[in-house]
Amino acid sequence: MAAHPSGSADWTVRIWEIATGWQLGVLRGHEYRIWAVAWWPDGERIATGCDDRTVRVWNADTREEMAIVGAHQGKVTSAAWSGDGRHLLTASVDGTARIWSADRTSIVYKLLRGTECSGRSPSKNGALTCY
Repeated sequence: MAAHPSGSADWTVRIWEIATGWQLGVLRGHEYRIWAVAWWPDGERIATGCDDRTVRVWNADTREEMAIVGAHQGKVTSAAWSGDGRHLLTASVDGTARIWSADRTSIVYKLLRGTECSGRSPSKNGALTCY
């Protein structure tokens, strides 16, 4: 079954079955509008980013929050997993993009302040490109 998550202004992430459009589940925990949603490459986890400045990781099957990975100084507008699932790239209106370690839930790299990141794209080799 193919599914797709979507962030919402009602502070939830909803998981939809693509073929039918049926809602499969709801993730609750953020305190403001959710802007960024990203599936882990194997589909086991979902990363979310929000106006509350947090980056959260969820278990896609149980719908439970696994961790608050970290926080930016402004709302989180974009998220993407690396192809191998080892890193998560997030971007914020605070002018930073951060790369988080999936296994340690810690920041491994912070891009220079003032970096403009309006989108992201994972490549076949697992690299993440911010544009």
